[in-house]
Amino acid sequence: SLRTLLDSAENQLVEGQHELRRVTGDGKSPVLLRGFPLVAHTEKDEACMLIIMEKIGRERRVVPNQAKEQYRLTSREVEIVKYISEGWTNKEIARHLEISEHTVKEHVRHLLKKTKTTTRTGILAQIFQDT
Repeated sequence: SLRTLLDSAENQLVEGQHELRRVTGDGKSPVLLRGFPLVAHTEKDEACMLIIMEKIGRERRVVPNQAKEQYRLTSREVEIVKYISEGWTNKEIARHLEISEHTVKEHVRHLLKKTKTTTRTGILAQIFQDT
């Protein structure tokens, strides 16, 4: 069982292996799955993986109307800002909106230019500065 695996001091991370990460769930309740390869020291030397599930994202924020007007944001840019504020990657945004990752990057580039910033964090700082 998983509890036995976790309690066993004989289990350890596989040397040279990295954490495996995948986001799953729907767009409203994303979950981060983190996998860690383990070696179970049994007669068969079975390979196992420890999976940790973490709810991700923050409280949903609404882009203020003042920011929409000040930066002349399109409705798509407002969507992109919302997902950036929830910690989504370009790939996750693209998959959810059913557009290419390149298109998401273009929207982010436009947001950087409109907000006169150089990072995604800068975009959020400008958009949500008065909230």
